[in-house]
Amino acid sequence: MNIQQRILLHLLIAIAVYVLVLTSTIPFTIDVLLPKLGISKSKQELLIVLLFCFDIILTMAWVAWYLGSPILVILKWIEQLATENFMPFPNYEMSYYRKCICLYR
Repeated sequence: MNIQQRILLHLLIAIAVYVLVLTSTIPFTIDVLLPKLGISKSKQELLIVLLFCFDIILTMAWVAWYLGSPILVILKWIEQLATENFMPFPNYEMSYYRKCICLYR
């Protein structure tokens, strides 16, 4: 599996987790928590919007953490090419595992 397929796989996993979290937390909040707390309808809608925004921010942070290292390596390559240094990384082998691209000897 090459790096593009792995990045796409991680992105799809992030989207799936986002959908699962969103679909499990909002109905639970609407049906169980808010009626027990005695919150008015307008405040309930505001809380649902805030919960939705929190889920989006949480998912964005997770995706950025997961994909941050591969993007950093790509940016280093771009910087190296911008300085007209066309030599490959010396004595390093590319290895992709779990959360990042790691360069090791």
